[in-house]
Amino acid sequence: MASISNLFVDQGSDFNITVSLTDATDSALNLAGTSFLAQVRKSHGSNTVKATFTTSNDGVGGNLTLNHRCTNLCIRKWTICVRCRSNC
Repeated sequence: MASISNLFVDQGSDFNITVSLTDATDSALNLAGTSFLAQVRKSHGSNTVKATFTTSNDGVGGNLTLNHRCTNLCIRKWTICVRCRSNC
């Protein structure tokens, strides 16, 4: 199931968030061997990328962490788009 959350980032601050990915039965997804791409965009379909996050996951625990150092962006109503890149 998709989720929408409002995130607030102080300009000039490092930013990280960990999200738990689960299936329809609320069980953690196995992310072992999976890589993700996370970007800040105006909307999901936008071609304009404002920032790119580094990503990491804990494998079988279903936790995906997004990191961005020194966010010098003035982000207002931008979307963080996360896409699976491999072993989806």
